Amino acid sequence: MTNEIKIDTRGGSIQGSNIGKNNNIINIENQNDILTNKINQLESETSEKAEISKLLQQLQKEINSEEMPEEIKAEALEELEAIIEAAENLEDKKNKRFAKGAIETLKNLSKKIPEIAFAEAFRQILINIHNLF
Repeated sequence: MTNEIKIDTRGGSIQGSNIGKNNNIINIENQNDILTNKINQLESETSEKAEISKLLQQLQKEINSEEMPEEIKAEALEELEAIIEAAENLEDKKNKRFAKGAIETLKNLSKKIPEIAFAEAFRQILINIHNLF
């Protein structure tokens, strides 16, 4: 990892080859805040969405746990966001397909989780979410 940053004040550009791990942590925290708000909004809409919301909260918690390898957290959060967006309009068949695709991607990512018991619990949450779509 390099911490090289080049600033060209004449052209107004900033280039960074890799600013560092702390920047990635901040981005994940910001993304989590946004996703938490979206999940909470779902919870208050209908009983069906409230059920999905509870499962999405569990999924988000698992994604952010220490057992989840850091290298797949960002991608897992992106897939969670796709599921949340699909849950916002459950009547749309296209959204259901997007959600199922995101769930499949998460299932594939779960194969990279070294802790077997955690990976199984993670997959079970995904199965429960899949059954609601």
